[in-house]
Amino acid sequence: MKPRATWTIAATSLVVVLAVMAWATIKLLEFDAERTRSQQQAVIEEQSRLALWRIDSAMTPILAREVAALDEPRRSQLAAPPQGVVMRFELTHERLRALTQVEADLLAQLEASLKTDEIVARLEASAPLVRAVERGSPANTEATPYALKSQAVRNEDEWTQRKATVEDNLIACSPLGTNAPVDLPSNQDTRAGLGPTFEYWGVAETEPELPREFTTVVEPLWVDDKLLLLSRAQSTEGELIEGTWLDWPALRERMLGEVGDLLPDAGLVPVLSGSETETERMLATLPVRLEPAVAMTDLAAWSPLRASLLAAWLIVLAAIAALLLLVRASLRLSERRATFVSAVTHELRTPLTTFRMYTEMLGEGMVEHKRDRYIAILRREADRLAGLVENVLAYARIESDRPVAAPEAMSVGLLLDRVVERLRERCEAAAMQLEYQASERERDIVLEVDPAAVEQILFNLVDNATKYASANADEPRVRLELEIAPRSVGLHVRDFGPGVAADDCERIFEPFTKAKADAAGTVPGVGLGLALSRRLARQMGGELSVTCEGRGADFVLTLPRATRQPTA
Repeated sequence: MKPRATWTIAATSLVVVLAVMAWATIKLLEFDAERTRSQQQAVIEEQSRLALWRIDSAMTPILAREVAALDEPRRSQLAAPPQGVVMRFELTHERLRALTQVEADLLAQLEASLKTDEIVARLEASAPLVRAVERGSPANTEATPYALKSQAVRNEDEWTQRKATVEDNLIACSPLGTNAPVDLPSNQDTRAGLGPTFEYWGVAETEPELPREFTTVVEPLWVDDKLLLLSRAQSTEGELIEGTWLDWPALRERMLGEVGDLLPDAGLVPVLSGSETETERMLATLPVRLEPAVAMTDLAAWSPLRASLLAAWLIVLAAIAALLLLVRASLRLSERRATFVSAVTHELRTPLTTFRMYTEMLGEGMVEHKRDRYIAILRREADRLAGLVENVLAYARIESDRPVAAPEAMSVGLLLDRVVERLRERCEAAAMQLEYQASERERDIVLEVDPAAVEQILFNLVDNATKYASANADEPRVRLELEIAPRSVGLHVRDFGPGVAADDCERIFEPFTKAKADAAGTVPGVGLGLALSRRLARQMGGELSVTCEGRGADFVLTLPRATRQPTA
């Protein structure tokens, strides 16, 4: 498969993986945010539920007092209204009568707001706290588990429970139920479930009154901005309405004080619609809704889910990076394999052709007078093939990380004596000279090396010099020099040819790579010698480098000095 097709498939796969990961991340973050908001909302709803119970518990004694007051006899002298009440009144089609002391302007305000027919119609359409008929059985709320109900259904059920509790308390003191006196609670903390009572002022003598029969008791209504508790009754004079005008600012302040520790910024909003379906956060005692005024807190910047997502992304990105590196390595391996096959095939074709042609001529006796020359050519080509095979095998051995030969302690003189003669022969075959000179002190320096590897490296360097510098050198010679350092010895192989271009200084050490010079295309070789030589040098703890400045090419083989003396 071509590299472009491979990269296209890899890129497409990565885009799909990243898209799926991004989609999953977005959905999980949305789920986490929704879960956090639900938890916050559940806390708000729980605080609101407790606050509603407190407020209704505080308002129940007030309503009970007003219900009990319906059965009180009329007094000739009007008493002052109790705390939390602006006035009590009686309304018929003909008149509005105050049942408690009240200022004239307040009475005029109430009279301007009340219209008997409209009030009667609203009472018929409203839901009283206590009805004259027996209340039906409560609806079955156990059909669905509470945990599975939506928040709206929970609010509805909870409001129904509170309303039933209030009705039970009010029926006990209602003229429609038992006529037993109402034992109003004392002034105690309403957080225990009871609120303080309001004191009565003034005592007046009773006056005869007409008998009354109540049909509904305590129906709270908003008339303009006035909160009224109204009761319908039948008397000998006809239908009448008794009511209580509640002091809404004072009651609101008291109710908010009851829940200040739960919802410090809460508010109470009148419900003017009168709809029984709007029960979310509504009081069971009054048409008022509780507004918690609790802002949702910002989502935490760090959470277990986000930590898990970050870890997942890091793992995915690491896997993608590893996959890209693997694809790149695979493509490079394929390229190197193709380059190797091409180079080796090219290098084998020339000597094999020579072998075939010369052996045929020698076999048929066509060139008896040139027999010795052709045999020398065949030997040279055989040596060339042997060197090629040796380099390929050595490189394969290094690539497969096979164990290398243990280094030996050997003097510089002994090491060079083993290889100089071979190097000289290679230079003479290319019509070049090998220059080598070392003092006795330099020859006595002991190195810790693999002699075979050093011989192969030096031969590759001299072989390259004879290939690339022989035809273009002003001085057809190769110089072998020593450079002594405290911990190493440098062997310089220098020629006087065109040298190595600056941009090729590192490139030529890559496998199957040649210099960009024009001669590189015609010079035999697979481009493996320098790569193999550098790896062999590094295996011995040394280094192979090249100096690209100045005249010619100067390769330096650095070898470590031994820490022990050579064995005899």
